[in-house]
Amino acid sequence: MTECPRIFIPENKELLKFVQLYLSGEEPFIRFEDEFESNHKNILEHMLEEFGLEYEYLPEGDDLPKLNGNGYNAVGMGRAFRFGSEIIFVKYGASMDYEIGFNREHFEKIRPYLPSELKFTIE
Repeated sequence: MTECPRIFIPENKELLKFVQLYLSGEEPFIRFEDEFESNHKNILEHMLEEFGLEYEYLPEGDDLPKLNGNGYNAVGMGRAFRFGSEIIFVKYGASMDYEIGFNREHFEKIRPYLPSELKFTIE
C-alpha cells in the first residue's frame, strides 16, 4: 500500500462530498472533493487507486467499486459545507451511489488527525 495523507480537504471549495474509509483494518482515512466535480464512486475509486489497492465492481453495474475489498472498508459517505475555517458534516441523507451516509464512529476515530486550524461540526 502506498503512503498517502490520512485526510484530504480541497482549498477554497464550499460544497463538498466525502468518503470515510478504513484501511488495513482500523486505520481511518477521509477524502473530501468538490461536490460539482465528483461523486462518491469517483472519490472512492481515486482513494483506492491512490493507495495502490485493487478493487472489484458491484455486479449491479454502474461501475460502482465494492464498498469492501482486500485491505479496505468504506463505511461512510455524505456531504459537507465549508464556511471559512469551519466544515459542517451533514449527518442526514445518503450517497446516491451507495445509499450509505455519514459514519459517526469513523468520525470519532479520525477526529484526532483532523487539522487543528479547522473547526469540524456535525448537523
